[in-house]
Amino acid sequence: MKILLVNKYHYVKGGSETYHFGLAKLLEEHGNEVIYFAMQDEKNYDCAQAKYFSKNVDFNKSMSPFEKLTAGMHALYSFDAKKKIEQLIEAEKPDIVHINLVHRHITLSILNAIQKYNIPVVFTAHDLNCVCPTHTMLCGDKVCDRCVAEHSYKPALEQKCVKNSALQTYLAVIEAKNYERMKMYDKIDFYICPSDFYRKQFVKSGITKKSRCALGELFACRHRIQAMQQRKGLFPFLWQNFG
Repeated sequence: MKILLVNKYHYVKGGSETYHFGLAKLLEEHGNEVIYFAMQDEKNYDCAQAKYFSKNVDFNKSMSPFEKLTAGMHALYSFDAKKKIEQLIEAEKPDIVHINLVHRHITLSILNAIQKYNIPVVFTAHDLNCVCPTHTMLCGDKVCDRCVAEHSYKPALEQKCVKNSALQTYLAVIEAKNYERMKMYDKIDFYICPSDFYRKQFVKSGITKKSRCALGELFACRHRIQAMQQRKGLFPFLWQNFG
């Protein structure tokens, strides 16, 4: 099986990348071919697919007003990432795509390209970006689930949840509403959540009407992988949902 792993960074920046590369190693150990899609970066590990990587976006650097506007538009929908991943799919023809961190850098625009080729998509929720504009379900130092519970982003706007900034919160809400309008989360076939809390928030939010959402360990135990491989292949619990 050829598996396309997608993550905004192709070097170890944090825990998500530790998982990303650990998963790749496990997949390869069990006879699968792994290919990658990420952003361009001088810190990236060597990769045969690097020529297809999307342009780098750094929201923390100093920017002119025009650059800020361009970066803000990119965070909503990256046409560059969509174009580049389509070129990669055409060349490599993966059997399945596994998405990790992509929001605001690669963006979910890639789902429209993937859907064109009818490739199953798995998404690992490393944070709560899909259901919360701040991705943490925190407002200041307090836990807040109002957007999920009320099925509205009005609480986020009222409380300026994103870094106490009205503008940044507004942009995050536009992103969320844009994905909702395009039914982006219905284009994901299977969600893997690292905790039952995450799973419940995804289900409660109602962001998707189609996909399955399951609780799963981010690092699967070796004996579990071996047992799955002996039965139907590496991802039997995913394939049964791709009818």
